[in-house]
Amino acid sequence: MRAVVWILLVGCSSHPPVTTAAAGDLVATTSSDIDGFASFPFQHLDDPALKGKVADLTSEVDGDHNRWTLAVEDNANLRHTYSIELPSKVVFAIATGSNVLVEPELVGGGPNARGHIAVSDDHGAVLLAIGKLPVGWSAGPGSAVATTPGSTYDEHMFAVRVTEPGGTAVELVPAWRSFTLAGAKFVGNGNAGKRELHDERPPPDYVGAWTDFTIVRAP
Repeated sequence: MRAVVWILLVGCSSHPPVTTAAAGDLVATTSSDIDGFASFPFQHLDDPALKGKVADLTSEVDGDHNRWTLAVEDNANLRHTYSIELPSKVVFAIATGSNVLVEPELVGGGPNARGHIAVSDDHGAVLLAIGKLPVGWSAGPGSAVATTPGSTYDEHMFAVRVTEPGGTAVELVPAWRSFTLAGAKFVGNGNAGKRELHDERPPPDYVGAWTDFTIVRAP
């Protein structure tokens, strides 16, 4: 089963954070042991990509996480809403009246269907990204993490390398990391995988490869 990517803002930790120094084109990262998940439920996908002003941003407790509702008004004063699930300690900070570009999408199908979303400001700066990044940014498999042999396929896991338009990058793993990229502070995590079949007949709902990640801009 694929791991679900999630994101949260750094808070109090029971263990001292560990900082990994910058290397080459990779920025430094600091670990965090706070747990939580993030997702963009595709059932709540309202409209295709659009530019507009933030009309409202609210949150409500929903079990062990918060459900954030982002309302954006387009040039015709029509309101579009987007529902985003974040851990209870996450603060999704966008000022009312800000100009934003919201890019939602549905990928995959059946049990593998997933909602992705990127929210950026009018200068292209990332505010939130779940599985999708704005133009100029990119994400893909990074350093190898582990290989798990199986009876049907072998699974290879990788970090996720997120690269900003200037070419600097960060590597994300399932454990939360805080970092500075493109002049802004973020936290994020991710996982990428590739499966090698032992024969040519994949099992039902087989996924051959994926790159999952989430980053959020710190307020």
